[in-house]
Amino acid sequence: MNIKGPCFCIGERKNEPDTYLYEMIQMSDDGLTRARTWQWFKNDRLFQRTLIDESRVSLDWSAYEGVDPLYDEITL
Repeated sequence: MNIKGPCFCIGERKNEPDTYLYEMIQMSDDGLTRARTWQWFKNDRLFQRTLIDESRVSLDWSAYEGVDPLYDEITL
């Protein structure tokens, strides 16, 4: 599946019930890079932003890493 344009999602921290984030993902047209922005809120007030720039290293990430990632702290 190819995603064009920005994608948005919301996550909450399991161990901090009053903390949540909004994530925006912007994909490049060639699918080789993406930029993600996390806006963190605590008690409904913005307290932190995380900016992430990523580049594709393999079309088969599970073979590249050798393991599946664990996302225990963030639920989507």
